Formats: sequence, C-alpha cells, structure tokens
Amino acid sequence: MPIDNPITKREGCALKNEIQSFEPVENRVPPYWPPYWFCNCYVVGSTAGAPMRLIWVTDIHLNFVNEDGANAFAQAIRNQAPQVLLVGGDIAEAHDVEHWLRWLVKAVEVPVYFVLGNHDYYRGSIAGVRETVRALCSVVDGLTWLSEQGPISLTEQTALIGHGCWGDGRLGDFLRSSVMLNDYVLIRELSGSIPMQRLEQLHRLGDEAAAHLRTSLEAALKSHQHVLALTHVPPFREAC
Repeated sequence: MPIDNPITKREGCALKNEIQSFEPVENRVPPYWPPYWFCNCYVVGSTAGAPMRLIWVTDIHLNFVNEDGANAFAQAIRNQAPQVLLVGGDIAEAHDVEHWLRWLVKAVEVPVYFVLGNHDYYRGSIAGVRETVRALCSVVDGLTWLSEQGPISLTEQTALIGHGCWGDGRLGDFLRSSVMLNDYVLIRELSGSIPMQRLEQLHRLGDEAAAHLRTSLEAALKSHQHVLALTHVPPFREAC
C-alpha cells in the first residue's frame, strides 16, 4: 500500500505497483517542513543479498530554512537508517547549492545521488552551476551527480540512472502562452531573450536530457532487470 506524505498527501513512487521489490516502507518528516517537498522511504529487493533501503526526497529548498530546520530534516533522514539518499533537485539556488550539497552529504551520513532542478540555477547560470557541481563531486566522497554518470548498480537486479530534465515547450502552444516563469527571469540562459530564442534553448535542454536518459537506460538494461530513473521534471510529454 502506498504511504501518504503527511504534508503533501502524495503517494509513493509510481513504480511501486510494477516492481514488487521496490516498495515504500515508511514516511516521516518534521511537521513544520515546507509543504512543497516530498519524501518516501523504499526497499529495493535483492536475490543475492540483503535488500537496500533508500530514501527519495525532492524540492527540499534548503535555502528557505534556518539551521534548526535543516538539522531536523537531516535527523529525520538518519532516523530512517537508509543506505542511500536520492535527491530530485531544487536543493537550493545558484549561489548556495554547493554549500548545501556539502552540508547534506555530511549531515545524512550516507551516499547522496542527486539531480539538479530549475531552482538550483536561480540567480545564476546553468553553465556556471554545472561547472561548480561538477568540480564539487570530483572532490567530495559520497556525492554523485547523476546527470553526468552512467548507470549505478544498487543491487544485482536494480540500477539507478538520472537527469534533472527540463520542460522543453514542445507540448502546447509555447509562443502564445501568457505564462512567464521565474526561470525566464532568474536563469541567465533563459533571460533577456525573445520567446523564440527561449524556446530554442528549452529544446536544447530537453534534447540533452533525453539523450542522456536514453543512453543510460539502454546501458542499464543490459545487466539489470529493473531501472530507477531519478528526475526533477517528470520525463513525460504531459509535464513539458
């Protein structure tokens, strides 16, 4: 049975009904945590050894909480005794995402696999944040940015892949839409351009994500029965 988040009342991972070895087992978050984040704990089964216990969180926006709130979040993660933490993006913003990633992997005391979300580029640039995160992951043990990694073997049956992805504007009528996202003001590559130029950039970002996931998925399926895909933007047409 899915376990509802006590804040958002959202169900666990959609894969749970298709992969019997990937089931939510627990969900606990501080009652005062921001209402837009999502956390579930799962067990990934194994035929050869002990199952792996992992936690998936997303949209944690650590830049919006004080020290007590951040420490309570980390304690809530540790209390569930995971072996791995998956973070689905929107960790912080461009100026402090490096700080919070360093803090997170130390605070939760387990390996962290993550992707970046759109908010992680706010008040900065996509290229700049990616360069910073790339350098960070090269020197910090236990911190893995999935957008630049191939498949990660969680168990002999299950692999992990990931990319932050992007809403690429291909579904709907982007050029006639009156919606003006903060992305188009606060992310350097998307700001200060006419709509057609912005749409072309969104296409490039979407194509980049799709190519990475395609390559990673094909590689993962050569040696694993199940593949978990960690994203920020859901990789479905309706989300774009």
